[in-house]
Amino acid sequence: MSSRKKITDFLSRLLEKEKFTGMGKYWGKEVVVDYGTEDIRRIDYMEFVPVNQLSIDGIEKGEFKGYEIKSCKADFKSGFGQNYFCEYNYLVMTMQTYKELLHEELNDLPHEVGVLVSIPKDATKPNKEAVFDEFDDPTPLPPQQIITHSFI
Repeated sequence: MSSRKKITDFLSRLLEKEKFTGMGKYWGKEVVVDYGTEDIRRIDYMEFVPVNQLSIDGIEKGEFKGYEIKSCKADFKSGFGQNYFCEYNYLVMTMQTYKELLHEELNDLPHEVGVLVSIPKDATKPNKEAVFDEFDDPTPLPPQQIITHSFI
């Protein structure tokens, strides 16, 4: 399995574990929108977040969140999956990829696009220096079976 594939698998599993587990989570993987038209679009993950679970009105006012996984700079520059058609749109990447894209490519993103970066769980402690340390010296990804990261 290529490194790019391993990173994509890791980020996918982490996203599913950290963002989509629990009651009241409505999400889909590899969602296709406008199928059968010229405007067909695909996104890695889409989540629906209702305002509340108790009323039809709360569901009608719900919001869609889109998540696109980018395993490396080449994946980002490919242009695939940069549709940004949800109310909230996020790119999901490793710290290394984030650092490679930070000063040029990410500056060109629309303002409504956020970035989720995986970091080791011990770096999320209240000491913000741990997060800065992770930026300066990214931790290598863990073995395939173990998820020891979260998102900042």
